[in-house]
Amino acid sequence: ARAELEGGVVQDAANEVGRLRAERKHAQKRARSTMRTWRNMTQALRKARVIRVELLNELRAMKKLLVDLDADANQMRTKLQRPRLRDVFSIENLVSSAEDYSPLMSSSSSSSSKRRRRTRAAATAGSGRGGGVKELSEQLLSETVRELHALRSAAGVYESRAPPALFAVSVLTVYAVVLLVVVAIVLQLMRSSRSRRNNSMSNNSNKSKLSLHD
Repeated sequence: ARAELEGGVVQDAANEVGRLRAERKHAQKRARSTMRTWRNMTQALRKARVIRVELLNELRAMKKLLVDLDADANQMRTKLQRPRLRDVFSIENLVSSAEDYSPLMSSSSSSSSKRRRRTRAAATAGSGRGGGVKELSEQLLSETVRELHALRSAAGVYESRAPPALFAVSVLTVYAVVLLVVVAIVLQLMRSSRSRRNNSMSNNSNKSKLSLHD
């Protein structure tokens, strides 16, 4: 009986040792899984911090872009609030600048063909009196002043319908075209008068040579 009792105690002790070993293995597994989960959470936290820094940098860049856009908008607002083009450039200043304007231009636009016919006829009539080019240029300038006044009155109606920037560009283009047409006509008249003068001088020299030969 004593031997059986000792065998039962040994068996119970062996079973308890096996149970404790199994629990230890199970605890080790849970500890490993917990450590693995902790490492994953730490890596995710580091990635979240990196993403947070990148988002903060992008937010600062967007704030700077908004400040630049606000500055550009204020600059455009001040440009649109400047005096209009027709108030800055008067007709008299344009005409006075047209008198001194002399670009290298050989032909004018096709819309001034009728005016060229009138000017050529007037130059032919005034070349005999001598000083016809000056009178003709003054007449052209007076006609240009009248046309610019008409364009200005028509642009007043157009300005109420068009944006300010488009109106400024259109008025500047019209003024430039008119000035170029006037300058081209004056240059053409000067060339024609110079060629007539040269022809008359050559004819006089030929007549003098013939008279000397006779």
